[in-house]
Amino acid sequence: MKNFDFLFVSKLKRPAATVLATLAALLLTTSLQAQQRLTVSGVVTDAASGEPIIGASVIVASTYKGTTTGVNGDFMLTNIPAKDSLIFQHLNYTRLVVPVNGRTKIDAKLSVSAVEIEEVVAVGYGYVPRSNLTSSIAVISEKDINKTPVSSIEQALQGNATGVLVITASGEPGSEVAMRIRGGTSISGDTSPLVVIDNIPSDQTALSLLNPNDVAGIEILKDAAATAIYGSRGANGVVMVTTRSGQAGKPTLSVNAEYGLSIPRYRIEMMNSEQYAEYDNFARMMWGVNSFNTLRPDTLTTNDYQKRLLRDIAQRHNYTVALQGGSKDMRYYISGGWLSEEGILRNSSNERLSFSTKFNMNLSPRLHLDIKASLSRQQTEKISSGDSGATLRMLMQKPTSTINGTDLGDGTYIDEETGEIKSINTEAAKALNSNQWNKRTTAELNAVFRWDIDKRKYWTFNSTAGYKYNNSNDYAYVLRSIYSTEAHIDKNNKATRKTSQGITWSNENFINFSRTFSKKHFLMWTLGQSWQRQESEGFNIDVTRFDTDYFMWNNLGAGAYIGVPGSSYKAINHLSFFTRAIYTYNERFTATFSLRADGSSRFGEDSRYGYFPAASVSWKMTKEKWLKNVKWISELKPRFSVGVTGNDRIGEYKSPTMLSSNKVLVNGQSYNGTTISQIGNPNLQWETTHEYNGGLDVGLFKNRIRFSVDAYYKKTYNLLYNYRLPQTTGYSQVSANVGNIDNKGVEFEIHTRNIEHRNFSWNTDFNIGWNKSTITDLGGNDHVVLYHMGNGVNQDITFLEIGQPLGIIKGYETSIYKNWDEVYADDAVWVEDPLNIQTRPGMIKYIDQNGDGVINDQDKVVLGQALPNVMGGFTNTFNYKNWSLTVFFNYALGGKIINTNVTKLDLYQAGNNNAYADGLGAWRPANPITGDQGWMGGSKPLPSSNSSPSTARLYTQNVIDRWIEDGSYLRLKTLSLTYTVPEKISRKIGMQRLMLSLKGTNLWTWTKYRGFDPEMSSSVGTSNSTLGIDRSSYPASKSFTFNVNITF
Repeated sequence: MKNFDFLFVSKLKRPAATVLATLAALLLTTSLQAQQRLTVSGVVTDAASGEPIIGASVIVASTYKGTTTGVNGDFMLTNIPAKDSLIFQHLNYTRLVVPVNGRTKIDAKLSVSAVEIEEVVAVGYGYVPRSNLTSSIAVISEKDINKTPVSSIEQALQGNATGVLVITASGEPGSEVAMRIRGGTSISGDTSPLVVIDNIPSDQTALSLLNPNDVAGIEILKDAAATAIYGSRGANGVVMVTTRSGQAGKPTLSVNAEYGLSIPRYRIEMMNSEQYAEYDNFARMMWGVNSFNTLRPDTLTTNDYQKRLLRDIAQRHNYTVALQGGSKDMRYYISGGWLSEEGILRNSSNERLSFSTKFNMNLSPRLHLDIKASLSRQQTEKISSGDSGATLRMLMQKPTSTINGTDLGDGTYIDEETGEIKSINTEAAKALNSNQWNKRTTAELNAVFRWDIDKRKYWTFNSTAGYKYNNSNDYAYVLRSIYSTEAHIDKNNKATRKTSQGITWSNENFINFSRTFSKKHFLMWTLGQSWQRQESEGFNIDVTRFDTDYFMWNNLGAGAYIGVPGSSYKAINHLSFFTRAIYTYNERFTATFSLRADGSSRFGEDSRYGYFPAASVSWKMTKEKWLKNVKWISELKPRFSVGVTGNDRIGEYKSPTMLSSNKVLVNGQSYNGTTISQIGNPNLQWETTHEYNGGLDVGLFKNRIRFSVDAYYKKTYNLLYNYRLPQTTGYSQVSANVGNIDNKGVEFEIHTRNIEHRNFSWNTDFNIGWNKSTITDLGGNDHVVLYHMGNGVNQDITFLEIGQPLGIIKGYETSIYKNWDEVYADDAVWVEDPLNIQTRPGMIKYIDQNGDGVINDQDKVVLGQALPNVMGGFTNTFNYKNWSLTVFFNYALGGKIINTNVTKLDLYQAGNNNAYADGLGAWRPANPITGDQGWMGGSKPLPSSNSSPSTARLYTQNVIDRWIEDGSYLRLKTLSLTYTVPEKISRKIGMQRLMLSLKGTNLWTWTKYRGFDPEMSSSVGTSNSTLGIDRSSYPASKSFTFNVNITF
């Protein structure tokens, strides 16, 4: 070899020989480095008992990459530098650092310690130790996810992270969930956080199709310094989800089985037949209605429609089977899941099938390949909701009525028992008789390919490619059997089909450099690029008048009337470049700097790119000499961050002018033409949020007490809004940047290990967050309507107003005319456009705020805001030997709910509907004949009647304080008891591990809200414009779940 080298070099000129020799030296160095990289395996056990420790972290010291131990405490790591070190750590065990020293087999024994381990936290395109964090990040562990039986990941976040508001739009299985992190930063755009699953950006809907049992952990990036690495998509926070990976070793099969029973959490107290008769007779008497329909309370029986529509017991099944194992060069994880849950209302349900695989392969000492594929399919059956939905209609249904009778074809029927002609409560009939179907099926396929290339000891290159295909189909059919006459077939015998599908391509490429210099300077630098393209298309059609119900929506051509079909297509592109540097000096000071440039096709060419910088610093004061000897302080770390993020989620094609095809008449002749359907705005810009965050992390008494406090201030500029145009323009609206909004708040969380003994421990976690938003600019306007409600109400409900919080509720304050003196003194002041009503005692009185004798918009006041000011949760966990008890509460304070149901249930109209049971406390006059002294202090108004519909309009067609209710609550969210069978016993019956759990959910709720649930108050959507509006939302339930977790 030496002779060959000599002969080869001698034939080259000296400069060339020098270059070649240098290259040879580099290659030789690289070869030696490659030879010094090892595959290391071993077992982690408890030093005292010798039992394997499951889920212990094994981390490579130089890169902070690693793995966790399997069910036998075993682990395997590849491509480890021979002179590196491994860090072994687990909750409540002493951290252990072991030099590799060229070994391929390393076993570790961990001793129990009063000091908790240090977590490694995902920060987006990398990991850092928790002690080096300079920004605000919440960590949700696998234990937090599993403590409550949930159907989706969003539900597991509720109350577990400060500053994170989770709102379920409905108690219906599979219903939409809204998330808000540190308040709302947008008024009309999407305010949900960015979701990143295994490094692939997605939207929040992806979480509903993810099996919670496949999730290993979640990080929530909250402040701008943490989210700026995701640029324009991080303004609303980032939820990072890491799914499970396989562990090297013998194959292990795990089975997680849940069976649950749900019952109605709460039944709204409505009038029974006796109360209804008394109230009905009183109303008829007050309004002089003919008394031949007077009801006799002693002859009536109560028909409880809540009991008829609400299931006594709804069942829930959730099963997951997972297989994992592998060798040093290939690990695998394969799982399948089935979820089936009945809704607490009849004819509603949700079913999900999921399948997931993940393979981690070492193709060479330097090249690693991860492949993940998942497939899920969800099917939900729904009942109608809203003002005409089954939920409200079952409450309105009179307790004296029945829906069994002969249909007269005009919306009424002949009661079989009494012979009376009564109105059909259509939606209640549909729900009871199963004559209407609403079904949605959703399928999603995800594939992720990730390459890791270790260029040298300090360099790694990562490339991730993702593909997602999703398909959604909505089916609706109303049977002709609901009505028996031709008059209704044309309207109600109808099939509806909607379908949509989309494809998302993603590619993420980045380089990471990490190295420690001179033992004091640590640098991690990231440089990367991101690209994503989303395409989607949709189609919908309605068909009516089928001769038979046999085919339902499966033979649309059989219908006599085919509606005008609709179709759509949209495409979105994102292209980004980013960089970040994390520098730590002497394990004391850490500084992070990042910059991202984002391009979005949603904006015009001049505004397409946005630039989002961020910086943050932290100081580990406990590393200072003057604090090292203060033993009771384990950690003291102040943090400060500043950053800019953006938001482009305003819908598609808002910037260009849009055209549409229409037919026009010219001289009586029809021609096809093209008209402008939308005025474009080429100057449309990004919403940008500037955020400042100051925080303090404290650990006391060897971290027996650990807490963090954060204070933040966010200012969002150039709010995106669909601005109303004057009618003279010929167009309804245009997208524009109209103003600014501020959010400020404080977050506090504390973890305490109250008692720690060998056989007993007690831990407490508590978090609370406070947020206040303020509108500071509306583009020259004093106020802007945020949400307008139609459907008979036809009122502006929520507003944006300078100096006020986001989404304030404005309306009239009211009282009751107690006597004729008050009526005469008020001179019968009414709302503008008088309703020609004869004012009388007991009727609603509108407060004339400015005293001008006229009730109009000038007399509206702020009645509240929808978003709560304070929210949080607290957990107590008790462990005794193999038993564990978890008690979890969550709460919210300060939010108001617009309970539009009261417009139907609080103001009774004689002969039309039932009412709240407390309506008996309404104002009533004295009756000298019966000796009734009356009730002048009644808080409820005089009941209405069919002969006085105008009085109902005073109550229902103006937003008044009687609609607004306190949405504050305190809830026992979860009570869980778990028993882990001793390993000696489980192995005797052929199992490595056996764990049994009994869990109760929503067991107790304290609230003043009269609706079904204060958490599920928005049946009209989950945007900022509709939060806190309850229009017949689906009832909530309490559940009891038995869980068995087995590992073979």
